[in-house]
Amino acid sequence: MESISGKKVIIREIEEARKRLYNPPKCGVYCHASYGGSAVVLPNGDIYPCGSLVGLEEYYMGNVLDEKTIKNIKVEIIPSARCQNCKYKSFCQGACPARGIINKNGVITEQDCTLRKTSFEIVEKET
Repeated sequence: MESISGKKVIIREIEEARKRLYNPPKCGVYCHASYGGSAVVLPNGDIYPCGSLVGLEEYYMGNVLDEKTIKNIKVEIIPSARCQNCKYKSFCQGACPARGIINKNGVITEQDCTLRKTSFEIVEKET
């Protein structure tokens, strides 16, 4: 693609795998929403831990216009049994919690797992 457009194509999942393999995250979670460290504020002041969860009542954190309503919510994902035996377990940190909630009731899907493993394998082959 670079030879055609002059622009290098960067695949997010491979870049993320590279970053995790060579500089593992210290927090041990997938994203800031996983530990309650992020918030999305809508124009009306409503707060959610992740933009992908906007509108889901159980992830409503309150409203910035009424401080008494604000609560912290962690977005957790349920690891699959296959995560326990995966060689990338200490690097992977699972999949997007919001995607797991939306697609499979919080469980890491087979597709997410395959995507992550393949990304790690591509990075390992580079070296």
